[in-house]
Amino acid sequence: MLKTRLLAAVAALALSAGAASAADLYRAAPVPAPVAPTLIPAFVWTGGFVGLHAGYGWADINGRKGTKDATADGFLAGVHGGFNWQYNMLVIGADTNWSWTDITSTRKARKVDMNWTGDLRGRVGFAFDRFHLYAAGGIAFADINPRSNGKKGKGDSQTETGWTAGLGAEYAITNNFVMGAEWKYQDYGRIKNVDVTANIVLLKASWKF
Repeated sequence: MLKTRLLAAVAALALSAGAASAADLYRAAPVPAPVAPTLIPAFVWTGGFVGLHAGYGWADINGRKGTKDATADGFLAGVHGGFNWQYNMLVIGADTNWSWTDITSTRKARKVDMNWTGDLRGRVGFAFDRFHLYAAGGIAFADINPRSNGKKGKGDSQTETGWTAGLGAEYAITNNFVMGAEWKYQDYGRIKNVDVTANIVLLKASWKF
């Protein structure tokens, strides 16, 4: 009888060990730790840029000492370049522009040609991911040739210096290609008894690097 009980106990222990081993074999695999999602960084405006632009300009020629007022208008096209630094949403930069122009007044009594114009400016604006709004201001240059009584004066063409201010908006279509539009005002002060100011509207295409 004792022998039978001992055999039964050994058999029970063997079955229990087998069941535990089977449970170990079918134990659920551990759940892997969650992986954080990959975040795509927002567009950053920091970097240099170069590009081309084209647009239209119109100037006011305000006479002094009995000279007559006149207006001038025409197309322009040129190149530009600069650099931006972005700090959070704030974007600070500097740029330079040069444009050939066909801005010419239409009055024979007071005729003024603007042959080219350029500027050197500081810029400050705000970035909304790929969209950028900015204001700019600085020094303006232009080659201006005043004419009197419809006659072109030889040697009258000269480089004038003034100031400029304006507003612009641009959008980064890709990480490198940027399209934008800009308006700027130029004031060259008094030139041979007339005050010359100009408004210019541009479409711009830039390559950011």
